[in-house]
Amino acid sequence: MKDSDKEFLDKKRPKQLYDVHLKDYELIIKHYQEIIDKDENFSDAYVNLGFIYLDTEDYDKAIKCFQKIVELEPENPEAYNNLGYVHEKMDMFDSAKKCYEKALKLNKNDIEAIINIGHILELQGDYHSALSQYQKAIKIDPKSLSARFCLAVLYDHHDMYDEALNEYTEIIQINPSHTKTLYNLGRIYFQFGNYADALKNFQHVLELDPENADAWNNLGSVYETTNKLTKALSAYNKSLAINPFHEETNVNLSNIQYLLYLSDPESIKIDDILRRLHFVLSLNPHNKKVQKLLDKIQKPSLPQPKNTKLNSAIDTLKENLGGALLATDIWGSADVQSVAAWNPQPAARTLFGKIINMTNQALKDSGFAILSKYYLFDLVDAKIMIVIPMGDFMWGMLIDGKKVQLELLLNIALPKAIAAFEDAITSN
Repeated sequence: MKDSDKEFLDKKRPKQLYDVHLKDYELIIKHYQEIIDKDENFSDAYVNLGFIYLDTEDYDKAIKCFQKIVELEPENPEAYNNLGYVHEKMDMFDSAKKCYEKALKLNKNDIEAIINIGHILELQGDYHSALSQYQKAIKIDPKSLSARFCLAVLYDHHDMYDEALNEYTEIIQINPSHTKTLYNLGRIYFQFGNYADALKNFQHVLELDPENADAWNNLGSVYETTNKLTKALSAYNKSLAINPFHEETNVNLSNIQYLLYLSDPESIKIDDILRRLHFVLSLNPHNKKVQKLLDKIQKPSLPQPKNTKLNSAIDTLKENLGGALLATDIWGSADVQSVAAWNPQPAARTLFGKIINMTNQALKDSGFAILSKYYLFDLVDAKIMIVIPMGDFMWGMLIDGKKVQLELLLNIALPKAIAAFEDAITSN
């Protein structure tokens, strides 16, 4: 999940104009220069020209424009706010702060200047002073969305999630369609395992902003975590259709594709996954998630048990359990790669593989004996998950407890499965 972004809702700051070409900018700049040539004191022309230079990241020329406005309108707080913003974009935080303080001196209740000072203090690592500024802005205007959003993000970035949630909730009460707040709420809900509310928030964001690649990516993450892989794939692909260079989405899509490949090597070409991963590395050579997945794909596999005996063991289990068996998968303990399966569930395999590996590691670290023989998970809706460890491999099976007697399962079907599994592993 991506970190939340700071947003200044009340500030007249330029948006990136992706459909404006360089020649168009040149024509617009020429137009405003002609206006200034006719009237060198026409402040609106300098304002618009300054924002164009900001949009094209020509900060030196932007500063000249906004400095001219300060000369023309020395009592205008907005002029100092705009000049400060250019300094801020150039990482000249002390100069930016002086401009914002000048704006505040001209108008002690200038919400924008107060928020801007708070943002500079936050960038400089002064949490308490930034907090004080945002609270001061809210005291002046309790319905200021920008002040509340900045305060919420400050809490958010310092892992003060209860406080952040309270502020985000206040914003939604003022404006139920505040997309960045809905997005950040979804991210926090996801982080704490509240997938239903995370799903609702990301869906709401996409209703308001269908071209939000980050929201499509996070929606895909919710679907992936809740084992809805088809919907996850669709969401990731929609994210990449909007922004093909979205790094996190490319990694997430590669992970799902690899899981599908392990379950059914015919479903996707491994070379397509590798190409996507190397594309991400071309964007960010230090992406650790990509390196980890590449290592997993490219490292030598463990000696595999003979598939015929594994398939025979699975067939025996199916005969013993009949319609009670919902899915089953045999995988390597270390890499959680499937070696045999029936109705495989890649996300579930990965989840339970990680749970068992982490549990065993925690037991070892605490000086306890690790888990042995088999592990039984009693799930909701009378579902039962059983995992049998055997050397370098594990065999997981999802069972409908309503369709099998527990005594039959534990005393007949399970011992037969363990014996068949052991025979398949040891005879390799």
